[in-house]
Amino acid sequence: MKRIRKLALIFFFIAPTLYPLGQGTVKSWTCPEQKGPMLERKVCNPNIELNSTTIDRLVMTAFSSTGAPGGVSLSINSGKDILYTFKPASMDLRDMLDSIVEAAPDYEWKENNGVINLHPINDYLVLNTTVAEFDVEKATKGDLLVALKESPEFKRALAENGLSEFPLFVGGGLSAPPNLSGAKPPPPKVYSAHLNNVTVREILNEIVRLNGRSTWLYQEFNSDLFERNKRYYRLYFLVDHSN
Repeated sequence: MKRIRKLALIFFFIAPTLYPLGQGTVKSWTCPEQKGPMLERKVCNPNIELNSTTIDRLVMTAFSSTGAPGGVSLSINSGKDILYTFKPASMDLRDMLDSIVEAAPDYEWKENNGVINLHPINDYLVLNTTVAEFDVEKATKGDLLVALKESPEFKRALAENGLSEFPLFVGGGLSAPPNLSGAKPPPPKVYSAHLNNVTVREILNEIVRLNGRSTWLYQEFNSDLFERNKRYYRLYFLVDHSN
């Protein structure tokens, strides 16, 4: 009996460090230092969900865990009620992305100058809209996004596609952890962007590239909440590292 109790105590202290992956395999959650090629970095998160989960939830976990800057557009059909089961060959970011397009073959992913994009094969026209000049000096990442939304070309594309920004949407991505030390937080970093004749997607990629580890998300959808069959869009940082 004493031996059984002793073994139970040992398991009690060891169990929290283990996690299940795949067909009953058990591995330790010892996260490696995230450096080297982005696509070879390990997605390391004890709360990762691979069964019956959404694309944006898996992407948020994968990109935040690896520190990879990214951009995601979700299909108009990718609502919260559409769940997938993902079966990555390994926990490498590349294999995680491959598992998404395997489970959802209407998507594709690619790396563009250090930023990883995941989007429907038939992507939104708004993201391909050309902006003649995007010239913003010493602005925060959030201010750069506001500047894009206020550009004449972006507003014109919204009007042509009958889109309005969803009025009740207030972010919802994964933000940097709160400051619990009581020390005064550092001022937000500022960036400068000087781009000509680039698409909306390229501007968004440049914003997260400058920041180095955030992820933008874009989606269009219909809603009857305010008007019948009204078309809306949402554009925000799914993984939000302000500094």
